Amino acid sequence: MTTYLASCPKSNASYLALHKAKELVEKTKTLPVPLHLRSAKTALAKDLGYGKDYKYPHNYPTGWTDQGYLPEELKDEKIYEPTTHGFEKNIRDYLAWMKQQKKD
Repeated sequence: MTTYLASCPKSNASYLALHKAKELVEKTKTLPVPLHLRSAKTALAKDLGYGKDYKYPHNYPTGWTDQGYLPEELKDEKIYEPTTHGFEKNIRDYLAWMKQQKKD
């Protein structure tokens, strides 16, 4: 395991994403969680629209659905930018595919 990890392509993309996310939180403070992501365990919560229109990704053939998870004010923020090194290039391709699905 040590040899494998030592010889893998290195990237700090996740570290940079965590740093950017922290900066966004500090800049925007406490933005509300989108209603469709809020728990609707009580009648009041359901009446307020909590959980309404939530799309469960596992119910879709690709395990993915075009659904936002960030507050509306941050929907266009790009937080994680994978490199072209190692497996991250596959992640980059997958994210490009997801972006294309949003356009179709």
